[in-house]
Amino acid sequence: MTTHPPGFAGLPTRSAAAARWLAVALGFAIPVSVAADGVLVAALALAWLASGDFAGKWWAVRKNPAALAALALLALLALGALYGPAPADLAAAQLGKYQDLLLVPMLASVFTESRFRRYAVWAFLAGMLVTLTLSYLIGLGLFPDGVFRGTSADPTVFRLHVTQNFFMAYAAFALACLAREESNKARRGLLYAVAFLALFNVIFMVQGRTGYLVAGLLLIFFLFERAGWKSVAVGVVALALLAGSAFFGSTSFRDAVNRGITEYSQWRPDQPADTSIGWRLEFYANTLRMIREGPLAGVGTGGFPIAYAERVKGTGRVDPGHPHSEYLLMAAQLGVFGLVGFLGLLFTHWRVARRVSPPADRSLASGLALAMAAGCLFNTLLLDHSEGLFYCWLTGVLCAGAEPRRGWA
Repeated sequence: MTTHPPGFAGLPTRSAAAARWLAVALGFAIPVSVAADGVLVAALALAWLASGDFAGKWWAVRKNPAALAALALLALLALGALYGPAPADLAAAQLGKYQDLLLVPMLASVFTESRFRRYAVWAFLAGMLVTLTLSYLIGLGLFPDGVFRGTSADPTVFRLHVTQNFFMAYAAFALACLAREESNKARRGLLYAVAFLALFNVIFMVQGRTGYLVAGLLLIFFLFERAGWKSVAVGVVALALLAGSAFFGSTSFRDAVNRGITEYSQWRPDQPADTSIGWRLEFYANTLRMIREGPLAGVGTGGFPIAYAERVKGTGRVDPGHPHSEYLLMAAQLGVFGLVGFLGLLFTHWRVARRVSPPADRSLASGLALAMAAGCLFNTLLLDHSEGLFYCWLTGVLCAGAEPRRGWA
């Protein structure tokens, strides 16, 4: 007769509960600490494995198209690691940067209760409220330079300005969505006020053009969901007024816009670039040429830096690790199949998001898809650690609440 250690029978149940709380805690850690989010992801994976019930887990994945799309994209990247100029270790390292895609199917079986999904959203917002408070204090000059990442001129806290502004733009949108469903007038007003402070932080305080783009897009989407197409025109006008106010009232915003215009006008395709915008345009042009030369299979996972370096060898041009666009990177690495796989993930996420309940979570899931689609135009957000982890984590959290599909609805 086989005997088990005391408490062994209850291990799966305790591990499942631990996985839920670890996944919630991860939401707070993502905007605050790289070290903490790494530990929490590892602990979450162990708890998820120890909780057993793999048949039930697979059933949760099968009924979640977003989880299947994430697995499909990861499988394409794994196949891409088998060919191309990248040595095995470099290909494996690049593939490892996309391993957060596994969180989408993993969390599909973790967040089966709506209350835990809301706990997770609030955990992320708590981390962003800490960031927001400290950012204002830095902006007011209450911390000497060097205590946090930023300065009073660019008050970032725990992350680079691109990352903080991306997170803060989404946090402003999320707070507004939660305010919209709040029945208590005082709490609703408080949530809207904090959402405004977050939006102000993005537009007027922290330098980050990606944040400007995402904030504007999510503002229009929020107004559209609230009042339909008529509100879009109002939103565009409001956005234009906000941009004008930011241009004349915010030195950081005005400098970012003027610098972008100047750098764009100075770029010459026949000369090596020497500015931020110029480098990006150069990366895009050379990457598009790479894609035209290998449109079906690309250069393989991890092959981009090697193939690009060979292309610009001896020209005096900058050799990047990626082309500063997730769409171009996927197409360059995996050809048309990689681009279709990535677009398929975003499209499937959007379709699944429209079946998420309650309505506030539906808006949050849809807004996340829009934010990622826009941000990846000019950044490799899925490849980047913090943004990629955030996207995969929150996609797994929110899309776990999708109602079972009826056909392709």
